[in-house]
Amino acid sequence: MAMKTIIYKGSFVHNYKDVHVALGNFDGVHQGHCHIIEKLVESSRQRQGTAIVATFDPHPLHVIRSQNPPKLLTPTPVKIELMRQLGVDALLLLSFNEQLAQLSPDEFVDQILQNDLRSQKVMVGFNYSFGRQGVGTSELLEKLGKEKGFDVEIIDAVMIDGEPVSSTRIRNALAEGDLEKASRLLGYRPFIAGKVISGEKRGRKLGFPTMNLQIDRNQLLPRRGVYIAFSTLPGFDTKFATLVNIGVKPTFGNYLESVEAHILDFSGHVYGQTVIVHLLHLIRPEIAFEQVSQLVEQMEKDKAYTRQYLQRQSQHSILEKIRDVKITFLE
Repeated sequence: MAMKTIIYKGSFVHNYKDVHVALGNFDGVHQGHCHIIEKLVESSRQRQGTAIVATFDPHPLHVIRSQNPPKLLTPTPVKIELMRQLGVDALLLLSFNEQLAQLSPDEFVDQILQNDLRSQKVMVGFNYSFGRQGVGTSELLEKLGKEKGFDVEIIDAVMIDGEPVSSTRIRNALAEGDLEKASRLLGYRPFIAGKVISGEKRGRKLGFPTMNLQIDRNQLLPRRGVYIAFSTLPGFDTKFATLVNIGVKPTFGNYLESVEAHILDFSGHVYGQTVIVHLLHLIRPEIAFEQVSQLVEQMEKDKAYTRQYLQRQSQHSILEKIRDVKITFLE
C-alpha cells in the first residue's frame, strides 16, 4: 500500500494493527537510518503488522535553538520521499513544540507510544535519546517497554571506515566538499532538489546558461564551489552531465547563497519545474575573478574537466548510487 504521511498534533487514529515503530530524527536517511528502517519493515511484515516511522517536524533544534537552527541534510519533503522508497507504511510527523518538548520519558512513552500509537514493538538506534532535555536513553526505553508491555529493539551502529555512520560525519564531509565520503555514509549521492526560477540571465550572456534553483530554506548545502553533477529533469529518462555552482557569485558582488546549474548539451526550458541535482565531485572552491573574461575562461576549463572526469569514471559506478526521487512539493 502507498505510504501515508500523518501530522501528529496530540492524537492519533487507531486504525492500524500490530504497530511497529522506529523512532528518530533520521536527518539524512543515511546508511545507519536505513538499517533501522529495513529491520522495522522486515519485522512488521513477518507479523503482518504496520511499519511506522515517527520523527519530528520541525527538527527539535529548530525550536530549542530557534535563533540559530541547524540546516538539514534532508528537509521534510525529501525525507518523506526517501521513507516511501524504504517501504514504510506510514510516516508520522510529530509536531515538535514546547508542550511536546516538556514531556518526561515516561510521559512520552505513555502518551505517544502507548495511548496514541498502541505500539507493539519499538526500534531505536543505539544512541537514541528522548523526553525532556533528552534525558531518556535507548536503555531506559527498553526498561519501560518491559514494564509497560511492548518490545524494544536497540539497533547497533553501522560502521564505515572504522566509525559509526552519523549525520555529523556527513555534515563534516559536505563542509569539506568531500562528496565521495558523504556518498559512502549516505548510501546515495548527495542531491539538491529545487524549482527552476528565473534569474538575471547573466550566464546565458556569457555562453553558459544556468538553471537557478529555488531550494528548501532548511537545506544544508556543501561548501561553496563548483561541482560535477548529474541532473534529473522532468520528462526525461536520461540524466544530464551538469556543472553546479554553489555560492554567492563574488565576481559580480556578493549575493545571497544560491545554487546554479549549467547542463552540458541541453538547450530546453524547465522553468517552474522541480529538478534534482545529484552531486558527484568538487572541482574547485568558488573564486572571485577580477575580470569577467577570466571567469568565462575558467568555466571553459571546468567544462572540459567535467567531460574528462566523466570519461574516466565507470558509468555504472556513478549511476548505481544516484537515487531516483520524485519530490512533489517544496517549501
